[in-house]
Amino acid sequence: MTIFSPNINGLTKSEQRILQFIQDNHISVETMTIQYLATQCNTSTATVSRLAKKLGFSNFHKFKLELLNTKYDELYDAQITSADSVEHLVLKLANSNMTSIQETLSLLNIEELKYVVELVRNANTIYLFGVGTSGTVCSDFYYKLNRLGKNCIYTQDSHIQTASIVSASPDDIAIGISYSGTTKEVLVPLRFAASHALKTIAITGVGTSPIVNICDFVFRIPRHEQELRVGAIDSRNNSMFLTDLLYLAMIQEDVSQLKTIFETTKDLTNLLK
Repeated sequence: MTIFSPNINGLTKSEQRILQFIQDNHISVETMTIQYLATQCNTSTATVSRLAKKLGFSNFHKFKLELLNTKYDELYDAQITSADSVEHLVLKLANSNMTSIQETLSLLNIEELKYVVELVRNANTIYLFGVGTSGTVCSDFYYKLNRLGKNCIYTQDSHIQTASIVSASPDDIAIGISYSGTTKEVLVPLRFAASHALKTIAITGVGTSPIVNICDFVFRIPRHEQELRVGAIDSRNNSMFLTDLLYLAMIQEDVSQLKTIFETTKDLTNLLK
């Protein structure tokens, strides 16, 4: 936190001690009262207030707000490394998630989303393709769609999943999720679907890739390269954010009917307890 370096000229030893304490404990200082901070530094609340004013703030509260802003500025594009404390890890991951979702929103075409929602709603069968991290998104979407009574096909066995598309018809749709856009287990069935007049939808990272040239509709998610990559976490969260949008938009028009389905599902699953 260089803006609050304890080497600022014109400070008393007590004030320098406070700044050094903040430097060493800046994660937790934001929740401290002025009384608690003063006690931890063996000084008075008046000294803490005087320090805040010397640094250009009208009071201790505004000083803490600037400390918080500075902390997030430093963590905004920070990489996660093995040297991070748990406190830093919490902040970096939370910020990474929030930032990447905001970037995903900026890439979203709402009109295209509405059109795809109708395709999913009206499809006889929905085929999902994805492996690895993308496969977890497919599994989540699969369970949501099946709970709505939609005929959806997905299995984690990519060979069985690829073979399933052979029996598809033009009234069906195929959705492929691939962060790289180059996953063979996703591309092969999507190509087959496209060649047999199915509407095809992709969720993939920004940039050019084979999946973009195959699909009728492409939803983009941002790409992140980091030292200890949270890229797989971000791509999963962003992809699931998009499938959740599709799911929520689908159920908007059928709330009363779905309430009955969800209540029946709850009653049925309660029998397993």
